[in-house]
Amino acid sequence: MQTLSPSNFQTSSGPIYLELREQLITGIFELGQRLKLNELAEQTGTSVSPVREALIRLVAEDSVEMSSLRAFAVPNLSAARFEQIVAMRLALEGLAAERAAGQVSQVDLKKLSGLHDRFIDAEQGGHRSKAQALNRSFHFLVYECAKMPILLSSISMLWAMMGPILRVYYSQSIPVKIGAPDHIKLMKALRNGDAKDAAKAVSADIKHGCKSISEYISELENTKDSAQSGLRLLP
Repeated sequence: MQTLSPSNFQTSSGPIYLELREQLITGIFELGQRLKLNELAEQTGTSVSPVREALIRLVAEDSVEMSSLRAFAVPNLSAARFEQIVAMRLALEGLAAERAAGQVSQVDLKKLSGLHDRFIDAEQGGHRSKAQALNRSFHFLVYECAKMPILLSSISMLWAMMGPILRVYYSQSIPVKIGAPDHIKLMKALRNGDAKDAAKAVSADIKHGCKSISEYISELENTKDSAQSGLRLLP
């Protein structure tokens, strides 16, 4: 796959980039899915050129892979890729929580509490997709309070990488822990202006949520390796 560095992108591709990144974050695209330029152009109501530019920008962010100027795809599942994403999330989201602890307002805290309550209701009601969306809104409100737009953009890129992984995981109906207790600890830390505890709460939330996903991915890879070993042993 070709590797590109960010460069200048035409303004017309900006909204398309944001739309495609949002679809990655929310799990609209599947792992390994080919992203066809003509279909995406029709979907976004534009031409192929700005779609290509938007996809190239996502390639530069490692959210999409490119083998030619017309061949784009969502990266496939691997334990190594997932481990890197989690490690970066722990570092960047922990930093964002630390910075937010000194800048969060009472209005922000009230909004966080409301999002958390709605999240709990969705979880208890079995509305998984709604709970996921509220969990994301909760986290990004915290990170926005850090007032570090470059950091926020980097975190968004990581969530775009996570989206397709979560899609295949949730499709298996395997329970995943989204840390309601960690949310409460985070809100308490933010309310007290405790940067260290805020970072710890976010890290615990990420680790709790990703542990079972990591186990699931490892199990899939072990099954695949066993099958391949069996084939090699056949006469």
